[in-house]
Formats: sequence, structure tokens, C-alpha cells
Amino acid sequence: MDFGGTSKLIELPPAALGLDRERAKTSFLEASSAQDLTDAFQLSADVLDRVLYKGDTFGPYRILGFIAAGGMGEIYAAERISEDGSRRQPVALKVVKPTATDKAATMAQLEREAELCKAIHSRHVVRIYEYGVDRGGRCFMAMELLEGEELFERMRARKVIPLRELAELGVQILRGLYTIHRAGVVHRDIKPENIFIVRDPATGNDLVKILDFGISRWKKDDKQDPLTNDPNQIIGTPQYLAPEQARTPKVDWRADIYSMGVILYECATGSSPFERGNAYATMHAHQKDPVPPMPSTLDPEFCEIVYRALAKKPSERWQNADELRAALDDWLESTADD
Repeated sequence: MDFGGTSKLIELPPAALGLDRERAKTSFLEASSAQDLTDAFQLSADVLDRVLYKGDTFGPYRILGFIAAGGMGEIYAAERISEDGSRRQPVALKVVKPTATDKAATMAQLEREAELCKAIHSRHVVRIYEYGVDRGGRCFMAMELLEGEELFERMRARKVIPLRELAELGVQILRGLYTIHRAGVVHRDIKPENIFIVRDPATGNDLVKILDFGISRWKKDDKQDPLTNDPNQIIGTPQYLAPEQARTPKVDWRADIYSMGVILYECATGSSPFERGNAYATMHAHQKDPVPPMPSTLDPEFCEIVYRALAKKPSERWQNADELRAALDDWLESTADD
């Protein structure tokens, strides 16, 4: 379809099925006017000036509804329209706001993230389908539309996640991480906001998706990656930052193992092991303070798995995601009748 812009198609979204559109409606608002949006969201005037509504076209996509607005732009539910009029499954369409940053730099970042995800083949990693720029000069990316909740949202609602449920989620996250690491990628920002939980259509059980590779380290482009080569820039989120990641962005996959340990600790206990109120104090605690003991009411074998993931020295942690996954699997099997 000629839409007056340019794009690179990584892969087509799956073909639309009869129920795709109805099922997807739970994840977006079918907004047809500014009033529809202001009734549901607190949006600034500049967002309302540029927002897209149901039925609008953007590049090769038709807008189905509004999902969210963030610092970089807006996210919509959309469907890709082929030249013959056939439709694909709904996608999440991220449209970068015009003033977000230099267009060339934005396109380079979108290209990097799309190509990085293309190199990873896992059902536990969000799919990216296309990126480009429309006739108006706005950059965009189309990705898998997910219906469910962030792990962060589940933690906030539950406070504490039961150990068996947590271990089952952890196994899936680690399967995804193992595939990511085998592709030569270190995520560098594993945290509950970047873990999304959907319903597996085949089983009805929880299915984990890992999101947001915007600050990942990819060995393929280490020499060109400005994030990797700036020794003074701290890459990641302080609450989940491995001790070595506060010193250098050139970390290996064991930094993700540490972040996973923080998630397991926080979900099991309801509190973060090293939260200190500000970023620098938190990072210092990760580097220097001992891990606070987990409650004695928790299974000690599970706690030991977490403690090893949180070792200060990378050499003393689980050495890859599959080792930690196997430890959680073994724990699940040994406690199956408890």
C-alpha cells in the first residue's frame, strides 16, 4: 500500500481471525472524539491536538482505538490493511511525537530495536512487525498487541505473590531470557514493568512476554552503540540494577540474572531488597549492603535460589538463565505435593 512514507516490514502480523478484533477490544478505547479521551485519560492539550481516532489511517494502518500516551508519544490499537483490502490481526502501533528527538536518531533507535527483536525467536519475547515514518514525518513502530497486565500491576494488587505462582512465572521469564542471551543480547532493564502477563490461548494459563529492548546491549553493534560506549552513563533502573551495571554499561547476561533475583525477592516478600529512597543510595546498597534475610515463613530452598541470584560478584551467581530456570523447575517438582 502506498501511504506516502517509508517503512521496513520485519514480518507480517498473523492473519486476522473472526474473533481477533472483538477479543482485542478489551485492551483499547474506541475513541472517536476528544471528549471520549478526556473522559477516560488525563491528556495534555498537545496530545489532544495530534491524537488519532478510530477510523483514521496512519501509514499502512487503520486506527482501531487508543491505548496510552507516554513520554515518547502515543500507542494505538491498529490493523494493517493490505493492497487487496485484507486485514491482519490487530497490533500495537507506537507513534513517536514530532518533538521527541531528532528524526534520524529516532529511526535509528527503532531500527535497532526491531532488528534486535528479529534476531530473538521466543514466544516469551514481544514481536515487532514494522517500523518507519509516515508522510507527515512521524516515526512509528508496529508490534504485538498484548492483552493482560504487567507483572508490576499484579505485584501492586497482590503485594505478595505465592511462591509456586512466582516460580512458574519465573521459569517462563528465564526461558525468554535464555533465548535473548543466546542471541547475543543483554536486556539491561529487566524489571516488573517490562514483564507482561497474557493468557495463553492454547492452555488458558499465564504466558509471559518480555518487553522493551530500548537500552539492551547487543554484541552485534557494540562498537556503534553509544549507550555501551559512554562509561559515564548509568544504564538501567536503580531498583533492579546489578552492582557491576552501576559501574559500566558493558555488562554480560549475569546482570539480567541479578535483576531477576531482585524481582523474585520483591514478589516473594512484598518489599525491595535495596530500595533506599534515591537512586544513588539504592545503587550503593546493591553494591555494598548484604541481602536482607527473607521471612522465615518462606521455603528456605526457594530463598537460597534467590540469594544466589543476588550475589554481588557475577561469578558467584547462577551463570546463565537456564541454570536458574532449572533450579526453579527442580524446586517446583520437589514441592509439588506440599
